[in-house]
Amino acid sequence: MSVLRGLVVAILGLVLVGCGDAVTGTWKLDVDKTLARAEEMMAGESGMGAEMARSMMKSMFESANITLEMRGDKTFTLSGAMGPRQFSMTGTWEKVEGGYRMTPEDGGAAVTARIENGLLVIAPGGSSSPPMYLKKT
Repeated sequence: MSVLRGLVVAILGLVLVGCGDAVTGTWKLDVDKTLARAEEMMAGESGMGAEMARSMMKSMFESANITLEMRGDKTFTLSGAMGPRQFSMTGTWEKVEGGYRMTPEDGGAAVTARIENGLLVIAPGGSSSPPMYLKKT
């Protein structure tokens, strides 16, 4: 009987670990949503510099290909390209009040993320930077 109980507990443990968190999985940049939010944030800016910034931002986001893998072991990998720049970053994530904190292994600043309307919204440091929206694949 105790062997059967131990087996049931082990199987239940595996099932629960496999369920994971809503954030686990592969996420891809939602270019349209991210770009629309960035343009909203720049709506009040005018002048030649603002127009040039909008044009550069649009070109950069339209060429972006970004993938985020959030694993059940609380690690993540963010990789892709934005314009000519290729990048890859690894780190850990933890559930915090209101969402998730993602901390890069390279010692960079942690960012917060939350799930909103089925999208993962990553808010960079500073309120003047637009958030990045990702959809689960």
